[in-house]
Amino acid sequence: MFNTSILSQIKITNPGAGYTSAPSVIVEGGGGFGAEAVAIVRNNRLNEIQIKNPGAGYSSEPVVTLKSEFNYVVNLDLNYLQFNFPHGITQGAAISFRADDVGSTEGELPKPSSAGLTSLVENQTYYAIAGDANSLESDQIRFALTPADAESGNYITFLTQGAGRQVLLTEVFGGAAEAIVETSRFLEGERVFMGDSEELATVFATVSNNDGWQIGPKILKLVDLDGEFVAGQRVNGTVSRASGVIDNISLAKGVLNIGSLTETPGKFIDDVGKPSVDRSEDPRLLLLSELLLRY
Repeated sequence: MFNTSILSQIKITNPGAGYTSAPSVIVEGGGGFGAEAVAIVRNNRLNEIQIKNPGAGYSSEPVVTLKSEFNYVVNLDLNYLQFNFPHGITQGAAISFRADDVGSTEGELPKPSSAGLTSLVENQTYYAIAGDANSLESDQIRFALTPADAESGNYITFLTQGAGRQVLLTEVFGGAAEAIVETSRFLEGERVFMGDSEELATVFATVSNNDGWQIGPKILKLVDLDGEFVAGQRVNGTVSRASGVIDNISLAKGVLNIGSLTETPGKFIDDVGKPSVDRSEDPRLLLLSELLLRY
């Protein structure tokens, strides 16, 4: 199997400074999905990043981005953004915007009235105009299209306040972190399924109790198959939440000869394949089988 890693840790490489609230932790890339984490801020610096969901399917370390988010409203009379508390954003800082849906109201960014500018663009970089030198309070900000415009105070003006929840995003406070991944671990005896969702899955099996997950070669041994596993599909553990993509499949078989004369009854230590009598041949021959999913 391949793409079997999960997010195990996010290490802070720069605590930054000046945070007035915890930034959002964005985990992207690495071939995986679903990882979630939250940042903890103390004394205006990053103190810790806690993983809430390790995700699945990573083949390499994803990229971690820390973005502070601030809700704001547009003051149409004076053309600045108003925040609920001091934002700490410095003059010339790179910022971007997002409009979130609220209930049935679809998010829409404010419409600008500046000459030659017809709309704002989500995730495009703009530049902050802030501080006493620009006659702005600590909970107010204006912004410009370019660093030169920000420096000269040539700010964008507005026609509308937008719709939905208005969000400003910035990385100006300097925090940085890196992701560390590790191979996920399927549990012996746990139920696994093929596909992205257990609710929609039609193929199931159980991890063998006899060295069922070989983490080095990434081989998963399954028994009690219900359905047909297919190379290239994802397999997920229902308890461990381990995950991986099937590279190739091997059906291991063996025949065990039971002598007709014995004083010790035969006993299978593992129920791999559940021995069954082949009645068309010698009834003393028992067929063993198990499915090996190679990652």
